[in-house]
Amino acid sequence: MRTSLQLGLVAILLCFACSAGALHAQKFGYVNTMELLSLMPESQLADSTLKAYQTDIQEQYNAYLQEYSVKSKEYFRVKDSVSEFVAQSKLADLQNLEQRIKDYENNSNSLMQQKREELFQPILARAQALIKEVAEENNYRMIFDTANGPIAYAPESDNVIGLLRKKLGLK
Repeated sequence: MRTSLQLGLVAILLCFACSAGALHAQKFGYVNTMELLSLMPESQLADSTLKAYQTDIQEQYNAYLQEYSVKSKEYFRVKDSVSEFVAQSKLADLQNLEQRIKDYENNSNSLMQQKREELFQPILARAQALIKEVAEENNYRMIFDTANGPIAYAPESDNVIGLLRKKLGLK
């Protein structure tokens, strides 16, 4: 009886020793995904494409504002010297243009967001795949993202950005 109790105790101690060894062997790392994205050449291309898209939208918006300014000045210049019907017609045109400008503002913000997602979704997917590859190749159990806030403490040696740079072919 005493032997079986000793064997049971030894078995329990072995289980604890194995568990402690397994916990100790786990490897954790971290990376700032915003830094990773800035290193990826396709991010720079997406940024320039997005800026060109935004410039096109802004130019059209400026044209609407210019048109509004001209029509507004014209309306206030002639409103007292034309018939009420013509004045009301010019005012209605001005109000319609004002509504078009508001609609354009709302739509352009939505279109910019859609374009941003369209351009960056494949890049984010590639970044995630690279992180996964590095984790698997280097036996990391988890890699934390510090882009949205720092980790309370982590040694610089756990930062995997160097491994990701290699994966991207950068120095």
